[in-house]
Amino acid sequence: MGPRDDVLASRLERHRVAAGSFVQDLTDGRSMLVYEGRSESGVRIITHTDVTELKRVDRLKDEFISTVSHELRTPLTSIKGALDLLVGGVGVEQTSDSNKLIEIAQRNADRLLTLVNDILDVQAIEAGSLVVDLKTVDLVPLLDRNLAAVEVLAQRYGVGVRRADDIPDACVMADAGRVDQVLTNLVSNATKFAPRGSTVTIGATCLDGHARVSVHDTGDGIPPTQQAQVFEHFWQADTSDARGTSGTGLGLSISKKIVEAMGGRIGFESDPDQGTTFYFDLPLAGTAAGAVARKPAPQNG
Repeated sequence: MGPRDDVLASRLERHRVAAGSFVQDLTDGRSMLVYEGRSESGVRIITHTDVTELKRVDRLKDEFISTVSHELRTPLTSIKGALDLLVGGVGVEQTSDSNKLIEIAQRNADRLLTLVNDILDVQAIEAGSLVVDLKTVDLVPLLDRNLAAVEVLAQRYGVGVRRADDIPDACVMADAGRVDQVLTNLVSNATKFAPRGSTVTIGATCLDGHARVSVHDTGDGIPPTQQAQVFEHFWQADTSDARGTSGTGLGLSISKKIVEAMGGRIGFESDPDQGTTFYFDLPLAGTAAGAVARKPAPQNG
């Protein structure tokens, strides 16, 4: 298990804080899952389980998923580019039937590419290697660029998207591309559940050294029984009334990790029949909160 004194000091510290279970790597290459607990009579119980093979299989699984995802992304990007050109009328004589088929193919290419990118982001988060490039970013132009990008998505569901008029002229410490990713995910979710003909509103305020960006819809809201699960992997709200739409169930959990990696936090407020507001806070440039770039700690399975 390593040098005697180091091992004893480490185990004693874990014993004092009631660490529960942890993995101990042995010097011969094996890995042991160590569990410390206490019986009803107060007896300390310690178990060791050899998990070397489980860790090897888990590593192979992660490598396989990562390789397949990278291999899929390149052809999907090419297919999507070609479909975008066809939708724009480049190179073909369009008819109503051909347009319908091309749009179906484009929509499914978008979904596949989103799934691949989500899987790669999850892999990076779990490996502790999610990269964010923090820079000073003007908030209003950032939101305006995103608004232009999501309008087409909203129109697909018969929903409007607008930016609130009272957004402050502020700068945040953020990765502009990652903010776009988070905001696009939140707006996409909002447009799926907002009533047809309604408007999703993107707003922002400044408070306590942070800028709070919000996305509000007037849908049915998230049931109280499901609210604790919102940021978990693969969680999806009931889409029976959401125009038959569905997603990967990874977007919100990925968004949470991205926002935390930029030194912020994410949350939501939702009431039945009153709609839902998702928001995320980013450090204002020049504040103590925005002075240090943060990376997520490796996630233990």
